[in-house]
Amino acid sequence: MFFSAADCLGCCATPRRIDKRAIACVLSHGLLGARLSHQNRTRLLDYGCRICLNVLFLARAEHPHFSRHLLEFDVDEERLKIADYCEGIAEDAGVRIRVTGHARSKADIELFRRAVSNLLANAVRFTPQNAEIMLSVAECDGAVCVEVVNEGVPLDAKLLEHVFDRFYRANPSRTSGASASGSTGLGLAIVRTIMELHSGKVHAESEPHGTRFVLTFSLVK
Repeated sequence: MFFSAADCLGCCATPRRIDKRAIACVLSHGLLGARLSHQNRTRLLDYGCRICLNVLFLARAEHPHFSRHLLEFDVDEERLKIADYCEGIAEDAGVRIRVTGHARSKADIELFRRAVSNLLANAVRFTPQNAEIMLSVAECDGAVCVEVVNEGVPLDAKLLEHVFDRFYRANPSRTSGASASGSTGLGLAIVRTIMELHSGKVHAESEPHGTRFVLTFSLVK
């Protein structure tokens, strides 16, 4: 029986923390590690830690007593902070992020930031150079809709049904050259889990020149 690097790395996590030293040991003494340069081993170590952290978050989020701190907040202000945080990876990929719209909502701010950041990181990965990503918010049908729209090759309708599945990966040929690697296949699964924790919804739409992801939160009245 053969195990992937992710399988081995997953064994180095506990319900509350990541044992980075154990992961490094796996990479240093395993057959895979023996074939890797120090630089590539370090990259795989970071990648493995991100997988473990994401898996642990999903496991904790499934617990019935998972803690949320719901607060009313200005979505505009948070979106600007998130866009600023993601500006570095966008610049590296040669794409722009544009922010529009106004609304207030009620959510766990940390989880809100994580959901939107994951969508932006995903959009950067699939947006061609010199193109634009739109991060917008609006009130729609008694709710607050946060949209991330990116230019690029659209997803097939059949693939849209699976983009929120854990460890699902789209066709690598759709990714931009600067950001084609590094995905754990869990970012969109985390987005869906966060929306479920808020009794909200997330869905993706395929458009002629790109893809649209929509988060639907409760509207503050």
